[in-house]
Amino acid sequence: MCSSGGIQPRRSEGYARSGGRAPGKVSLYSRLTCVSRRPGDSGSVKSFETAPDVLTRDGQGIAHPRRFGLASHIGLLTDIPAIGCAKTRLMGDYQEPQRAKGSAADLTDAGETIGAVVRTRTGVKPVFVSIGHRMDLTTCIRVVLGSCRGYRLPEPLRRADHLSRKKI
Repeated sequence: MCSSGGIQPRRSEGYARSGGRAPGKVSLYSRLTCVSRRPGDSGSVKSFETAPDVLTRDGQGIAHPRRFGLASHIGLLTDIPAIGCAKTRLMGDYQEPQRAKGSAADLTDAGETIGAVVRTRTGVKPVFVSIGHRMDLTTCIRVVLGSCRGYRLPEPLRRADHLSRKKI
């Protein structure tokens, strides 16, 4: 059984989803996925026929008081590289990035860089990106920016959020 909202791009039509509490397998072709909401979501990821290359999590990675947020958790459980991409800051200090799309500023805590504040659209509030598991911050930023399709949030997170609201 799948237990949460997960989205994965398909070669032909954009994104396939794995979610809810329905039995069955999801046929997946591409290798980018997003799991949203709960650490128990590793069951959804394990139900994919093709393992994703990276997980994008709506939450924090190492930008967490214990340096182990939800993105770190799901990445460790699945042993898949993971990225935390949050709408709000949990902790840390930063200077506001420039207003242009792609601008980024370090998110720091006690002199340690724990993430980045990234502007995914010009003039829109930034998102907070942090390393979840088996990634470096530069790659995390590149993946987040590359998966934004005209909206503030990366497309997999945006679709997972939209699907989870439909279920409620």
